[in-house]
Amino acid sequence: MARFTKQEDTTIRAMAARGCSINEISEHLGRHSNSVRKRVKALGVATRGKPGPKTEAPALPVERPKLCVVTNDNLLIADWLKRNGGPRRFEQGFSTDYLSLKVYLEKHGVILIVSSNQPFMRTAHGWPRKVTWAEVYRCADKFRAVEGKTPILRGAA
Repeated sequence: MARFTKQEDTTIRAMAARGCSINEISEHLGRHSNSVRKRVKALGVATRGKPGPKTEAPALPVERPKLCVVTNDNLLIADWLKRNGGPRRFEQGFSTDYLSLKVYLEKHGVILIVSSNQPFMRTAHGWPRKVTWAEVYRCADKFRAVEGKTPILRGAA
């Protein structure tokens, strides 16, 4: 279609100033609403719709949390120990990777299968059941607790 004329630009500005919508302007000009929308945006005119320069609402003051900077390493360590109860200790060579968990669980009669990083578990009987990795760790933690070993998940057993 033809380019917008100066007369059409003047009409667009006037109708937008009166509060007309893009659809009303496009009907008046006999043009498609998308072409009028683009022209309104190019002219920088505000209409009773989305296009045009955006006026931002004044920003509300944001209450920022007060920061507590600790420079003493001993205080950091004491705080961490208070919250976590100390570091967990695992036996040498222990790992939570797939193959290690697979071998460990098979020793206890649970078969772990992974397909597309999705774990499936089954006991000696039945079909493999789709599970989450957290469920795999919880299952291993039950056996680790019986053996008196540190659980994989914090707070387990």
